[in-house]
Amino acid sequence: MDDLPPGIRERLRALPAGLRGHIERVVVEARRLAAVHRMDAEQAERAAWLHDLLRATPGDELLALTERYGYQANEVQRRLPMLLHGPLAAELLRREYGERDPDVLDAVRWHTSGDPAMDGLPLLLFVADKVEPEKLRLHPGQDEVRELANRDLRAAALRYLELLEARLAAGLPPRGRGRQAAGALDPHAEATRAALEAAVRQRGRRT
Repeated sequence: MDDLPPGIRERLRALPAGLRGHIERVVVEARRLAAVHRMDAEQAERAAWLHDLLRATPGDELLALTERYGYQANEVQRRLPMLLHGPLAAELLRREYGERDPDVLDAVRWHTSGDPAMDGLPLLLFVADKVEPEKLRLHPGQDEVRELANRDLRAAALRYLELLEARLAAGLPPRGRGRQAAGALDPHAEATRAALEAAVRQRGRRT
């Protein structure tokens, strides 16, 4: 964290203790997965420190930031502004803190709902965010996602989205989302799931 701009370090220190704990656990998991998959551990750590910079921001403030940054939120994001914290954090980092690493920005942007084209660091952070120890404790079924992540990040991301979709369909939204989100994945997560499913299926045909 020492190489982050002072303003970002101050923002991180001001976050609620529980959220800081989550971020620290994601940092550890991101570095671990980077080592497993021979990726840049320092870059993975940086993205992990930054990914939830706006997670504690109230929904009305997130919606105000969409106007400030000209971000086009979809209907689900407007109903559930928490889904905006990644995309808006990426804008904040780029516009106000001078972050220029496109992979870090994409990783922060898509760590909640994913992106159909995500690969490399964005894919790693998406998975690391879902398999840190406290989330596994809250959702024991996600142990399978962590096991898959050691071999195949795409398969792990796909399995997470399948489990999430099943929970939503059962009326059991993940912790931190309101009941209004129950029933289906948000549109971006659904597109991500479909793209991952196609990629995993195609790779299976080649083996």
